[in-house]
Amino acid sequence: MIRYNVVIGQNLLARFGMVHLPQTNYTFSEIASAAYIKRVANEKASSIDVQPGYPMPHEISKGIEPKPGQTDNTWCNVVSYRTDIALLGLKNVANLLSEGVNTKANMMGTNLAAHYQEITEPWMIQDLANKGLLGKISYINPKPEGHGHIGTVVSNYGTFIPALGPKVSQGGLANGEMWSAYSNAFGSNKLENSKYYLLEPNPYLDSGNNLTQKERYYSTRTNRYTLKF
Repeated sequence: MIRYNVVIGQNLLARFGMVHLPQTNYTFSEIASAAYIKRVANEKASSIDVQPGYPMPHEISKGIEPKPGQTDNTWCNVVSYRTDIALLGLKNVANLLSEGVNTKANMMGTNLAAHYQEITEPWMIQDLANKGLLGKISYINPKPEGHGHIGTVVSNYGTFIPALGPKVSQGGLANGEMWSAYSNAFGSNKLENSKYYLLEPNPYLDSGNNLTQKERYYSTRTNRYTLKF
């Protein structure tokens, strides 16, 4: 069997909304930092008390057995804030938790919009996660009693495919690491209406000029990308 390696240029990928993010784009320290964030996020998502269907404390007090699958509860907000606190400390994410540990995903989304930097392109948040920065995907349910969703963006190297979205680690209908467009994560419909945020200072999006966010981004990374818009 003859095998061929096909190299697709960034300009061609851009026509389909794709961006190539190979591991060789990143320094060793960036890769190590990204791996640490992924490990912490996945650990928080694996705790027994945030698995799908695990009962709330008041439900346990009423006699429901404390194990997964007993209710229809999901725990994306708890997995998210436990991850954030472990990585950044409570003081640095206090604005996110306006209602303490009872802050739901919808309110987290509102707080993200009010206090943290929005990243306008999904591939950008993936690239920043690959660089070892802590990013979030947030969906606010427009229905007053509806449930929102939140997840931590984790590293994933290779070609970014918009239909799959950024890679996330989350709690929800399923816990752990998955593509954000998967039905057990945000799903394609929610993903289209989701927003992306960075929880820590971003050295790659300097302000102080009139360029758009995307142009500012590329102005700091001209040695790594040839993609044109």
